[in-house]
Amino acid sequence: MTYTFSTSVRGASHYKSGLPCQDASFASYDAQRGISIALVSDGHGDKRCYRSDVGSWLATEVAQIYLLAFAHNFDSQTDEEKRGECLRQLFSSIVEGWKRGVAYDLNIPVDMLTHDHLLIYGCTLIGYLQTPKYALGFQIGDGKLLVRCHKDGEFSWRQPVPWDDRC
Repeated sequence: MTYTFSTSVRGASHYKSGLPCQDASFASYDAQRGISIALVSDGHGDKRCYRSDVGSWLATEVAQIYLLAFAHNFDSQTDEEKRGECLRQLFSSIVEGWKRGVAYDLNIPVDMLTHDHLLIYGCTLIGYLQTPKYALGFQIGDGKLLVRCHKDGEFSWRQPVPWDDRC
């Protein structure tokens, strides 16, 4: 039997400064379809990003919807070029859905969003999707996605998404 859980708590520095928890998480397992999803969103923690708590929540809410749709519709047997396009579409949909959520929270049209609007809600999203046929890990924004590998009785950690010095 597989159990999933997620929780986010306000850290000591946020408690001292009066800032809310700016993180959000989501985990689920669909036993019937064999689909697991884990999402973690980390607010930027910068005073300019004073709605990061909402941004993180939006990121996990939007991502779970698109990941479930992807898991139900993606055929892992497609050729590499088509797989790349499907992944680009998935990540683009998550980002655009997050932007729609930000616009809704601000009560403005999406096409009126500026970089400053998005910065207020700034967060990173790291996700994992496991199906019976494939696994997918991703990160949008800064952060570090690690994978625990097992080979010949030994465990090691890998970072499949290369570090981006621009973050």
